Amino acid sequence: MTNLLRYTAILMIWSISNLAIYGQELLEKPISISDFYKGLELYEKQQYEAAQHYMDRYITEHTAYIGNEYVIEATYYAAFCAIKLDRIDGEVRLQQFVEKYPYHPKAALAYYELGNLRCYQQDYAKGITYYLSVNKEQLANTLHTELQYRLAYAYLNERDFGQALSYFNAIKNHDTPYTPASNYYAGYLALKKGDYESALIDLRKAGNHEAYEAVVPYMIMEVLYQAKRFQAAINYIKDVQTKQPTLKNYEDIELLTAESYFFLKDYASATRHYENYIHLQPSEVTHEVFYRLAYSLYKSGENYKALKYLKELALQDDYLAQLASYYMGLIYIKTSQKNLALAAFDQARQMNFINEIQTEASFQYAQLSYELGKLTISIDALQKFKRSYPNSPHITTVDQLLSQVYFHTNHYDLAIAHIESLQEKPETVLQVYQKATFYKGNAYFNQEAYDKAITWLQKSLYYPLDTDITLQTHLWLAESYVAQQAYEQATTHYQTVLAATDKKNTNYYQDALYGLGYVLFNTEKYKAALPLFLQYINIPNITNDNNWRLDVLVRTADCYYAIKDYHKALDLYTKTEDNYPAHNRYQKALIYGLLGKFVEAKQNLESIINTCPHTAYYEKALFEYAYLALQHQEYDLAIKSFTNFIQKKPYSTLVPDALLHRAVAKVNLKQYAEAGKDYETLLKDYPTHPNAQSALLELPNLVVQEGKPEKLQQYLASYKAANPSSETLAAISFEAAKNLFYSQNYTPAVQQLKEFITSYPNSTLIDEANFLIAEAYYRLAEDEQALIQYHITSKNKQTPFYNRILLRIASLAYKHKDFNTALTHYKQLKESASNKKETYYALEGIMKTSDALQQYEEVNKAASQIINQGNITINAVSQAALYLGKTALKQAKYQEAHEHFKQIVKNGQDMYAAEAQYLIAYTYYQLREFKQSLEALFILNKQFAEYTEWTNQGFLLMADNYIALQEFFQARATLQSIIENATDSSFVNTAQQKLQQLIQQIEADSLEQAQAKTTTTQPLQDEDNEFKTLE
Repeated sequence: MTNLLRYTAILMIWSISNLAIYGQELLEKPISISDFYKGLELYEKQQYEAAQHYMDRYITEHTAYIGNEYVIEATYYAAFCAIKLDRIDGEVRLQQFVEKYPYHPKAALAYYELGNLRCYQQDYAKGITYYLSVNKEQLANTLHTELQYRLAYAYLNERDFGQALSYFNAIKNHDTPYTPASNYYAGYLALKKGDYESALIDLRKAGNHEAYEAVVPYMIMEVLYQAKRFQAAINYIKDVQTKQPTLKNYEDIELLTAESYFFLKDYASATRHYENYIHLQPSEVTHEVFYRLAYSLYKSGENYKALKYLKELALQDDYLAQLASYYMGLIYIKTSQKNLALAAFDQARQMNFINEIQTEASFQYAQLSYELGKLTISIDALQKFKRSYPNSPHITTVDQLLSQVYFHTNHYDLAIAHIESLQEKPETVLQVYQKATFYKGNAYFNQEAYDKAITWLQKSLYYPLDTDITLQTHLWLAESYVAQQAYEQATTHYQTVLAATDKKNTNYYQDALYGLGYVLFNTEKYKAALPLFLQYINIPNITNDNNWRLDVLVRTADCYYAIKDYHKALDLYTKTEDNYPAHNRYQKALIYGLLGKFVEAKQNLESIINTCPHTAYYEKALFEYAYLALQHQEYDLAIKSFTNFIQKKPYSTLVPDALLHRAVAKVNLKQYAEAGKDYETLLKDYPTHPNAQSALLELPNLVVQEGKPEKLQQYLASYKAANPSSETLAAISFEAAKNLFYSQNYTPAVQQLKEFITSYPNSTLIDEANFLIAEAYYRLAEDEQALIQYHITSKNKQTPFYNRILLRIASLAYKHKDFNTALTHYKQLKESASNKKETYYALEGIMKTSDALQQYEEVNKAASQIINQGNITINAVSQAALYLGKTALKQAKYQEAHEHFKQIVKNGQDMYAAEAQYLIAYTYYQLREFKQSLEALFILNKQFAEYTEWTNQGFLLMADNYIALQEFFQARATLQSIIENATDSSFVNTAQQKLQQLIQQIEADSLEQAQAKTTTTQPLQDEDNEFKTLE
C-alpha cells in the first residue's frame, strides 16, 4: 500500500502521583526537619518552585548528615521539581540521583521520569534506555502497565515494530486504560506486517471504544484493501456508514472505496468515488489516482472526460505518461480521431517504462500510420516492430501490412522481395504479390521498357487470385506487345480479356475492345476492326461526350473510308466534326474528291485553312487544296495555292512536292521560265530529294521549250556538285554522331558533331548538327554553352528546330531567373507554335514567368487558355488551376482561391493537388478556422503521403493549429514526429525551434499552476506524524 497511516489513538495518559513511600521510622530526626516537610507539602500541592526552594535549603543545611534518608529523598524531590519546572539542571540532578543511589526505592521512579522526559523531548532511543533501567519491583503496581505502554510507544516511534508489537500485545488483552490504544496500535502494526487477520481482530476491539470508533473504520478498510478483499471492504464501509455517518478520514475512505471498486472492475462506481475524493482532497491527489480515475472513465465509456485527465498525465515523463498516452490513443480511435491517436501512440511507443504497453503502442502506431496513408512513416514503424518484437503475436499482421505498404508506396521490389522471403504466404499476401508484379510491369510499360514489362506482367499471372487484376494484366501484356509490333501475341491477350463477357462494363474490357480494334486497324484489317469499333460505340454507359468513344467513331469512319463505304464514312465524319474538325473535314475533302464533288471538297479544305491554322491538317489542307486545283486543271488557282503553301509552310517536308507540282502547272500554262525556276530551286535546295531527279528529267524538254538549251549543263553540274560520292560518307559521319547523342553519350557526341560541321560546312544537315550540339550541352547542364549554341542555330528561322530552340532559350532564362528574357521567348514561341503542345509550352512559360514578375493579369490569362485547351500534358489543367488559385491568394481573394484549390483536389491526385490541399489548410489557418485547417491537413497526409514536401509543411502547420487550440500534447507529438522522420534539415530545424518554444510554454504553465496550488493548500503531514497522540 502506498498510502501512509495518518492517525493515532486518543490517549488519555494520566500522570501517576507518586506518594512518598517511607521506610521504617528513623531512630533519630534532625532538629530542623520542618523545611523538608514544608517542601514535601508544597510538592504535593504541585507548587514546585517553592517546594524546590525548601528541599534545596534542607539539603544545604544537612550536608553533614551523610546517608540521612531525608537528605536522599530531598535530593530526589528537588531534582524532580527542577524537571517539572523545565530547568536545565533538572535531568542532570535526577541522573546524579540514580547514579548515587541506584538501589534506592526512588531510583525506579527516577528512571521512569527520565524516560518520560526523553520521550517528551522525542529522544525515544534514550527514553527506551531509561525505561529499561526501571526496577519494576521498586515501581508502584499502578505504573507497570503505563511503563509497558510507554515502552511500546517509544519503540513504535523508533520504528522497531517488532518490539513495539510485543509490548502492545502484552497490554491489549488486559482491562486497563491503555487497552484500546494498544489494540489500535497492535492492529496497525499487524497491518504493516501483513498479518491481516490479527489486524482485523485488534482494530475491531479498538473500535468498540468511543475514542476510536470514528477512526477505526478507515483502518479496517485499509486492512481489507491490503488483503485484496475488495468486496468485503465495500460491504464493511457501507454497513458502518449506515450506523455511523460521521467518520474520521472520510476522504481517504472514499479513495479506498474507489480503489476497491476499481480492482473489482466496477468502473462506474469507482469513478463516482474517485471524483468524490478529488473534490474533498484536491491538493493531495496523486498522479496514480488521476490515472485510475481516467482509466475508469475510459472503461465506463466517458471518453472525453477521461481525456481531460489523460492529457495532463501524458505531459509527464514517467510510466503513467506512457499508460496515459496509450489509452489516449485507444480513445481517439474509438472517437474516430485517428490522427490524434497516432501522436498518442507515438509517445507511448517511445517510452520504455512498461514493455507490454510499448509493444502494443508500437504496433498500433505502425498499423494506424498505414490506415492514415502515412506510408513512409508506416514502413519505418513496421520494419522497426519486426526487428524489435520478432516473437510478437502481431508479426503475421505486420508482415501483411508491410506487403501492403510497400505496394502502396510503389516499392514493388521491396514488396516482392518481402513476400518471397515469407515462409507462410496467406492469400491476402499473394494478392499483394499479384498486384505488385502487375504494377511493376505497368511501371516498366510507362517507361517504354516493354521487355521488362512483359516479364513482370507474366509473373503477375502466377497467382491469378484477383480476376480484375488478372484481366488487366492480359490487357497490358497486349499493349506491351502492340508497342513492340508483336500483333499476334497482342491479339491473344486482348482476346483473353474479351472472353470475359461478364466484365463488359469494366474499363479494361472496353479498352481491350478499343485496343484490338486498333491492332486490326493498324494492320489494315479494316473489315475485322470495324465490328469491334461498332461494339465499342454501342456500349451503354459510354456517353457521346466521351473522348474515347468519339475517337472510335472517327476510326469507324476511317474504316468505312478504307473499305470504300464512303456514304457511311461521310455520315460519321459529319456527326463527329465538331470534335475533330480538321481531321474529319480533311477526310471528307478526300472522299468528295474521289466522288468527283470538287466544290464540296474545296469547301472542306477551305474550312480547315480558315479555322484550323494550328493543327497538323492545316498544312495538309493547304497542299491538298492546291493539288485539287491542279487535278481539275485550274492551273492559275493551283499555282497561286502552291505559292501560298510554300510561303506559309516554308519548312514543310511537302515543299519539294509543291515546287514540283507548281512547275507542272506553270508548264501547262507555258510559263517555262517560271517553271524552270521551280525546278532549279528543287535542284539547288533539295538536291537529294527524289523530286530533284524528276526535275532533272523535266528540264531538258523545258530548256528546249524555253529556247535556252545551254542551261541544261548548269543544272547537271549543280546536281552533280550536290550529290558527290562523298555525301555518303557525310551521312555516315552524321548518323554516327546522332547515335552517340541518342544513346546519351553527350560529350563525345558534341565532339563528333563539331568535326562533322568542320568537314562538311555546306551540308544540308548543318542546322540539325548545330541543334544537337546545343541539346547535348543542355543535357550536360552546361547552360552557358547550350545558350550560345541555341542562339547560333536560331539565326536560321527556317530551321525545323526553331520552335524547340525558342522553348529551350526561354526555359534556361527562367531557370537562371532572367524572367524578362524568358517571357519574350515564350511569347515568340506562342506566335510561331505549329501544334497544341508547342502552344501549351509557350502558355505554361508565360504563366510561370508572369507570376515571377508579379504580372497577375497575364498569369490568369495564360492559365485560362491552358485550361480551355485541356490536358495537353497529364497535369496541365491542374497546374494552371493552381496558378489561378495562388494568384487569387496573393491578392487576398480567399474565396476565389479556395474554390480553385478544391477543384484541383477533386480532379486529381498529383503534386499540384497535394499543394492545393496544403493551401486549403493554410487558408483556413489564416482565417483562424483551426479545426477546419486540421481536417484539411489530415486529408493531405492520407491522400498525398508521397509528396513529402507538402506533408512536411503540413506537419508544421498542424503543430501551429494544435498550439492555437492549446492542444499541447498533440503539438509536441507532431513536432517530435517531424524531427524524427523528416529528411529535410530545414524542416527539422524549424520543428526543433517550435518544440523548444512549446516546452518552455508548457513548463511556464505548469509552474504557474503549482504556485496557485501552494497558496491554497497545506503541505502533507510527515509520516512520523502518524504516531503522534491526539487529544
